[in-house]
Amino acid sequence: MAEEKETLKGSNIVQIRLSDKQKNDLQKKADEVGLPLTQYIIFLITKDLKNTL
Repeated sequence: MAEEKETLKGSNIVQIRLSDKQKNDLQKKADEVGLPLTQYIIFLITKDLKNTL
């Protein structure tokens, strides 16, 4: 489950639980494109949101 915490700056902190396998798979893909894991996950979420709107 994702948990959101509102900050004073108007942005949100989101925590995501992943299995070790999911994290490792995502880390490999992030490494392939040269991004840190967190930025790669944000990219995937943003891409999905753009495709659904």
